[in-house]
Amino acid sequence: MTRRFIGRCAIVTGASAGIGAAVARALVAEGAKVALAARGAAALEQIGAELRVAAGDGVVVIPTDVADPAQAGAL
Repeated sequence: MTRRFIGRCAIVTGASAGIGAAVARALVAEGAKVALAARGAAALEQIGAELRVAAGDGVVVIPTDVADPAQAGAL
């Protein structure tokens, strides 16, 4: 990998499973810091813990329902 996202930050919604989790893993592998958002807090924490092994404090977990305008705005 080229680590082309070093110094970059990304917000990944739906990060607790599936495509969102895969995107988060790929971004971290490329050097990005990530904010992980999803409704499923327990699964989100699991992905966050996994990614912190590689990215340390470059991973933030924020349980969020992006369908709720107040929560999406706070994200």
